[in-house]
Amino acid sequence: MESDQLIPIESFYLHYEVETVFITALYDLQLIEFTVIDNKQYIEPVHLLHVEKLLRLHKDFNLDAEALSVAAHLLQKVDNLQTEITTLRSRLRLYE
Repeated sequence: MESDQLIPIESFYLHYEVETVFITALYDLQLIEFTVIDNKQYIEPVHLLHVEKLLRLHKDFNLDAEALSVAAHLLQKVDNLQTEITTLRSRLRLYE
């Protein structure tokens, strides 16, 4: 991916007013991904929505990185279950 389409991590820190330690902790817990080009870290725009969701959870509920890991896992399970329910409802309609 071209670096002009990526979001520099320094700009991200300033824009969202978040500490570097917190973002590093999210990266260490594999909750977010960085792209490294020429020893500079970037966030891909496709991952931005997920990172913003984690930041909202952090700010709204005062969750630390470890708690966000649990919350992210539970939210992923909820999304998977909702997808499964939608699929099963579609299949059920075939038999009605």
